[in-house]
Amino acid sequence: MRAGWWSLVATLLTLPLAARGASAQTSGYLDVDGAWVAPWEGAPNHGRALSIAPAIRRDWQRYSLSSEGAATLADPSHYYVQNLVTATRRSREWRRINFESGLLAGGLAYRGEGFRTIGAEKVPIARELFQLQARGRADVALDKWGFSLTATGGENFGGAVRQPWGVEAGMTRELGRVLLYATARADRFREYDTVLVHDVATLDSYALSATGGRAEEYRTVQPLLTMTGGGTVAMGRAELTTEFGVQQGRRMIDPARPRARKAWTELIASLAATYRIAPRILLRIGGGLYPTDYVRQLPQGKFVSVGLRLERGRRQQVDWYLPPDLPAFRIDTLPGGARAVRLRAPRALKVDISADFTDWTPVPMRRLKGGDWEAVLPIAPGTYRVSVRVDGSEWSAPPGLVGVLDEFNGEVGLVVIR
Repeated sequence: MRAGWWSLVATLLTLPLAARGASAQTSGYLDVDGAWVAPWEGAPNHGRALSIAPAIRRDWQRYSLSSEGAATLADPSHYYVQNLVTATRRSREWRRINFESGLLAGGLAYRGEGFRTIGAEKVPIARELFQLQARGRADVALDKWGFSLTATGGENFGGAVRQPWGVEAGMTRELGRVLLYATARADRFREYDTVLVHDVATLDSYALSATGGRAEEYRTVQPLLTMTGGGTVAMGRAELTTEFGVQQGRRMIDPARPRARKAWTELIASLAATYRIAPRILLRIGGGLYPTDYVRQLPQGKFVSVGLRLERGRRQQVDWYLPPDLPAFRIDTLPGGARAVRLRAPRALKVDISADFTDWTPVPMRRLKGGDWEAVLPIAPGTYRVSVRVDGSEWSAPPGLVGVLDEFNGEVGLVVIR
């Protein structure tokens, strides 16, 4: 249990740091969800659960550090606590390819009424786990297409699974207000089981017990293939995301014959909706089927959840979708010589602009139909530094402009007005 709690508490204590520091971008959130959860097998074990998940992320120019925690409690005998801390380094772009490397350390504590099957024995799950993992990723963007390749490898301390490693390929496609994606991941790991043989002659009874009989350790290499696909539809302040997929693998069915395995397939399906009810508050509703997590030894199940996300710090400045031929930020000249400064942010609730031409005084922009925001200002021709703030987040360069550092080590955009 200590492996999960220490890092979750660390995440909660670091959330106040989201408001500090001008030389780095910091963001964080806290998810609070109520859920109905049930194992895919054994419906009597279903029940209500409360989940609290804090997260914080700090970004520098080429580095980032994030901490994501989660604590779920259904009853005193069924809990789940984890935290993952990830350090990432981003390289410079090379031939339109961006490279990223990272190190991950995580703690996990889980106990529930799920079970694993060893031979003819159903063994209750009770796990504490500490993970160390290295990760490398390459991304390339081609117009509205995106492609990625990720490789991971590491070691687990605790539990039955050791030396997990995997490779994942992903693809995205933007279609107006719809973002489609697909991923395929291949994992491989070693599974260590200490099995007690009660009857050496027939090998017909097994258990993860430590009394009587003869203990034998079996090491098997388990392959795992996961394929998913889905899409997100953006509708103003709301988003709807759906995902479908399968997870396939082979498992040992008889400790007496470690090479004898049985193929299995599990379904993945989910539907989630979010709605921004305030600049820093999201309403979240979801449900679906989740597969077995064999690396962390968590059983498959189904769920329905509703909750809130409370945000702090910087969030996405504009939506990932844009109408055709309409830049996210532009300045138009109006009759009479005034300039109309426009920013596209359909899901924003408040937008401010600050620049050389406002003497760095924040100016509120007004919402237009179609998701644009506008400020009409008298601006003479010249080169200016510009910064925008969406929903009270940190100031940043408008999308589409060249970003530079100002004297306060913050980011502003350069724009030329003729």
